[in-house]
This record gives sequence, C-alpha cells and structure tokens, in this order.
Amino acid sequence: DPKEAAALRRFASQVVEKLNVKKVTLKEEGADLLKYVVKPTLVLLGKKLGKDLGVVRQALSQLPAREVARTVKSGAPVTVTLGDRSWTLAPEEVLVETQTPEGWAVAEVAGKYIALDLTLTPELRLEGLARDVVRHIQQTRKELDLEISDHITAAYATEDVELLAAIAGHRKYIMAETLCESLEATPGLEGGTEVELGKIKLRLKVEKK
Repeated sequence: DPKEAAALRRFASQVVEKLNVKKVTLKEEGADLLKYVVKPTLVLLGKKLGKDLGVVRQALSQLPAREVARTVKSGAPVTVTLGDRSWTLAPEEVLVETQTPEGWAVAEVAGKYIALDLTLTPELRLEGLARDVVRHIQQTRKELDLEISDHITAAYATEDVELLAAIAGHRKYIMAETLCESLEATPGLEGGTEVELGKIKLRLKVEKK
C-alpha cells in the first residue's frame, strides 16, 4: 500500500534503531521471498480417502499454493476438483510448508512480507559487540544510581581479540551513547564488574566523572 510504504520510509530510522538492524529496504513485490508448498495431511486423510489420496494430492498441487495457504490460515476449508469429482478438506487436513531463500527468515502477515537477511559479516558482528558494550555500561550506570546527565569514565579488560577490536573500532560511538569521557583498555583491571557477551567475558569499571 503506497501510504504504508511512505510511512515506513518516514520512520525507517526508528525501525532500524528499535529492531537493531542495519538497513530497511522496501520491495514492491515480496512474493519471491516466500514460497508455499501444500500437501494433504497424510495422517488425517490416509484412511479417510483411501485410494483417492493420490488423486487429491494431484488436484491440490494444481491449485495456487499461496491462495491455499491463506485459506488454511483463515480457518476456511479448501475445495479441490479433478475432472467431475471434488473434495472438501478441512484446514487441518492441508499441510502448508514454506520455503525461503537460503540465509533469510521470512514471514507473511496479511499479504505483507517481512524478510530478515541473517548474514552476519565481520563488520556487523563487531558493531553488534559494540552495542552490547553500550548496553552493559548503561546497565552499570543504573546500578550506580547515576543520573541520565552524569558523565562517566570507564575502564575495561578482556582477553578476547574480537571484542577488543570492536571497542577500538567503535570507540566514539560507545562514548557518545554512554556519556563516557574516557574509555581505557586496562589489562589486569581490578574491581568493577565482570559481564558476559555470549561466551566472551568483559570486566568493566565505571565511575562518575
């Protein structure tokens, strides 16, 4: 819908921030992102249809899979016809499978498609680690009962090379987000708090400036 597309373009930056994604792209058509395969539910229809099961499978395969999937999702029955014969299948008697491009997660909601590119480049991973550092510093600020406007100094220590690279590469971002006036790597750091970023350990020491 043009109005919805315009709204999404207008608020794309908020979507990026809230969902922690790198970029939002609008496509006019999204059907190629999600394909449906519909089949008879064998457990339910095997005994019910008997020798007609193969015929019903063939008839079902000739229907537009996307339309069948939407009918099933709405809870309505599906009618299949082959020649002069027809069968009405309850929603639970139709198995709907989805296929997505490799490396993507896709969902359809009311005819709208939402797709996430799950590929994590080294750059994205470092950025994600930097965001985690910001989150932990902010949590430490709360634990210290600091005011939102209070400036801080922070020292950190970790043995993880990737995390060190992430902090160094996103130093200005981390400091700006946390009102940090100094952010120093301090091997052998004592005191502070040890936090975990997945399996990575990081020791943080935050003090009010």
